[in-house]
Amino acid sequence: MGASDQTAAAEQMQSPRVAQLDQGIWARLRDGGARADFVNAWLTLQCRMIGGAERAVALFGSPVDESLTPVAVWPEDAEFQDLASIAKLATTQRRGVLQSDERTGAAQLAFPFLARGEVHGAVALQIEPRSQPQTRVAMRQLQWGTAWIELLVHRERVDAAEASQARAGIALDLIAAALEQEGFAASVTAVATELAARLGCERVSIGWIKGEHARIVALSHSAEIGHRLSLARAIGQAMDEATDQGTTLLYVAGQAPAGAWVTRAHAELLRLYGAAAVLTVPLDAGQDTIGAITLEAADAGRLDTSAVELVEAVAAVLAPILTDRHANDQLLLLKVRDSAEMQLGRLIGPGYTGRKLALGALAAVAAFFALFTTEYRVTAEAMLEGQVRRVLAAPFDGYVSEEQARPGDIVRTGQVLASLDDRDLIVERVGALAERRQRQLEYDAALANGKRADLNILDAQMRQIDARVALIDAQLTRARLVAPFDSVVVAGDLSQSIGAAVSRGQALFEIAPLADYRVVLKVDERDVIDVSVGQRGELKIAPLPDRLVPFTVTRITPVSEADHGQNRFRVEGVLAPDVVASDGARLLPGMQGIGKVVVGERRLIWIWTHRAFEWLRVAVWSLLP
Repeated sequence: MGASDQTAAAEQMQSPRVAQLDQGIWARLRDGGARADFVNAWLTLQCRMIGGAERAVALFGSPVDESLTPVAVWPEDAEFQDLASIAKLATTQRRGVLQSDERTGAAQLAFPFLARGEVHGAVALQIEPRSQPQTRVAMRQLQWGTAWIELLVHRERVDAAEASQARAGIALDLIAAALEQEGFAASVTAVATELAARLGCERVSIGWIKGEHARIVALSHSAEIGHRLSLARAIGQAMDEATDQGTTLLYVAGQAPAGAWVTRAHAELLRLYGAAAVLTVPLDAGQDTIGAITLEAADAGRLDTSAVELVEAVAAVLAPILTDRHANDQLLLLKVRDSAEMQLGRLIGPGYTGRKLALGALAAVAAFFALFTTEYRVTAEAMLEGQVRRVLAAPFDGYVSEEQARPGDIVRTGQVLASLDDRDLIVERVGALAERRQRQLEYDAALANGKRADLNILDAQMRQIDARVALIDAQLTRARLVAPFDSVVVAGDLSQSIGAAVSRGQALFEIAPLADYRVVLKVDERDVIDVSVGQRGELKIAPLPDRLVPFTVTRITPVSEADHGQNRFRVEGVLAPDVVASDGARLLPGMQGIGKVVVGERRLIWIWTHRAFEWLRVAVWSLLP
């Protein structure tokens, strides 16, 4: 008989067997249910369909972290350790594996569970010795059968996605319920009521941690706890039990608690008020636990694994919202106190290393500024002026005929600055001289005739004319305005006044001597009290920004002047002699800059803050009754 005939015979032998399969197994496989029930039914079905199966095992998990665990064994009491080894080999190689049992010669088959390219486990079974074609038929049957497991994985994924969507929908509804309310109390009450309705619980409580214990702030379907103090105490103790251990606690009547967690308060709450199950989930906002949610259900099935996951997801989402609502409902002083306590706890508690280092550096800087002293200097606008300012005035009424200097010009001793029109004086002088000659002729004639009386009169008239000529000569000399010393013209521009009339005594020029200056400071009224005669300072003027000019305060004018909305006092100083000798040629009256007067040693923190504190003192005093 050929290989194909043997394969056909094997398939014919299996057909009646398939037809006689237990319909209950097919129903379990078709209807699904829990993974263990589904895999047990599937493994039983596979062993019966393949025929000659002696034992089998189905394992689920990841080969990467070696988490493969048996889910179903056929028959139930069969040894499967050697089959588990070949199953793990199939998951590693991601393909079917065939090998023989060295003792009995039976064939051992294994095939991985693949879904979307991921390995989810493997199945391995041992069949009685048979021909190679029959073994290949068995391997093919096993491969086809794994499609049911792929269907199971897809269904579990769909169920998980639907459950996640349902949890997200409920979480969004609870968020909406919280946000629709105004105030913290209304928000937590709405959340508790909505959560109780969604999960079918008898009571949902929300607690908020005050000090070291949780205090109930909301009960489902109730705005106040009222006289039920014993209930509030029991629920609060259950909340403290969960928050102290930092974990979700579920206590079901008649069942031992999972893990090594303490659930004494949950058991007492269940005993006193007759619930079938109690669940408490802490509310965590960041690294802090701010409260807890406790659910009591008369039907333990209401608080299954999916319900626990839902409440944990809701707690994670609602904690920041409720924290914000609680903070906004507090009085301003309480908000400030809580914020201060939180910041202080972060500073003296564990963690927040960067903040502690920053605060330490800030404290070191503040201590440096508070203890370090340096020179305190009063700063003010400054200007150079000449020590002497000479005014050149018009010597008589006349007209300007010539201009030879303007402001800013440096003039030397005897240099002509301007001239007045002297033609009238010259004419008057000529007339006076002609008149004198006439009187001289008359005097000679009277002398020849011996007329003594006429001689005295004519002599007096000639002296009078001589005096007038002398005056005219003096006026002619003074008609030329000349510099009395080497100086700079500070004021007086006659270039646009040639031919203009001037009056006697009218100031035409102001001049200041060269290399003989004083510094004029405009000191603010808040600083003038610190300035005194004899203090030294430095001046930096705009034309010489690279040169510090030292000076000494010589005078403080006790009269203020309004300048740009501020009162300023005039403080005068004299330049150091060496500065006049070295830089006098480069300095000119009218140059402006900034002057600083050293008034003593002060702490650096005072230098930077005294203005603000002084203003604050005046402002506060002005507001006092």
